[in-house]
Amino acid sequence: MKKSFYILAFIYFLGFNNLKAQSSVATLDHSGTTSVFYGANALVDAYNASVDGDAIILSSGSFNPPSTIQKGLKIIGVGHYPDSINGRTFINGNIILGLGANNILFEGIEVTNLSSNDTINNINIKRCRLDNGISFGQIVNNVIIEGSVLQYIDFNNNNNNNTIIRNNIILIFNSSVISNIQGGALIENNILYEQYSYNSIFNNVNNSIIKNNIIRKDYGQDQFYIIIGAGNIFQNNYIAYSGPYDGIPLSNIYNNNYSNTPWNMNSIIPNISSSFDYNIDYHILNPNQYLGTDGTQVGIYGGSNPYKENATPDNPRIVSKYIAPQNDSNGNLQINITAKPQY
Repeated sequence: MKKSFYILAFIYFLGFNNLKAQSSVATLDHSGTTSVFYGANALVDAYNASVDGDAIILSSGSFNPPSTIQKGLKIIGVGHYPDSINGRTFINGNIILGLGANNILFEGIEVTNLSSNDTINNINIKRCRLDNGISFGQIVNNVIIEGSVLQYIDFNNNNNNNTIIRNNIILIFNSSVISNIQGGALIENNILYEQYSYNSIFNNVNNSIIKNNIIRKDYGQDQFYIIIGAGNIFQNNYIAYSGPYDGIPLSNIYNNNYSNTPWNMNSIIPNISSSFDYNIDYHILNPNQYLGTDGTQVGIYGGSNPYKENATPDNPRIVSKYIAPQNDSNGNLQINITAKPQY
């Protein structure tokens, strides 16, 4: 997306949010023409007016989703972290992708769940929060899930190709974290925590490279495993688990993993729990002690795409704001707003 549109949409928000401070706003860029929609159905209205390749920028607030998204759009919010200045962007319900949603991007939004039962190519989920998770019912190719917070990813036994899952926080209670990858994936620099489940963390995951992650599983009995799957390569992962790794013995390769503190992650991330908490510091205590294959720290702050503080999206962000409580003697209202680009 062009930087000029980010700036233009940002200026619209500064102006229109003053007029409709309590309203959710969606700004649509269509062939260089900008349209603005208001209210809980602003995203629906912007979607209905859009075509493939358009961009929809969402203000803070709550938005109803379209019944099914069948266009290749860029849908970008202000972020999902609580923020007294910028707020957060919340989509009230589930996002369902249908045929035609190729080349779609979601960034800086919170949503309950994302799913699809159609074949789709080129899906990018960036710096989002999914209160539940992601489920794909048909073949999806070229999927990138990065810098996000969610509970699970399920590919439903489909031959997905070119999947990248990196620098995410994926925490779940009583289920598998990543499931049903047949075509292989790159799974790197995530925090993967599964608590009190009879399932493995990786369930039916095959032919994947799993590296530089922080992995915790709470059950340590012999019938519970880190992975059920074959042809995977585990490298330089911090694994906090006292039970067996491999549900199909000798089918996977393990190189240079850190497993000296089973059952206990306090030496790497204190106070971590099985549900995401904005108040927890996810930086590891000793970043030079546990290194990934590239020499950077394991976990979300390592690799080539480190987790971004507060998961802020790429569009400009307000860093300070002052609006005088009343006009001055000349009838002017003092407004000072400082914004910072996020490129």
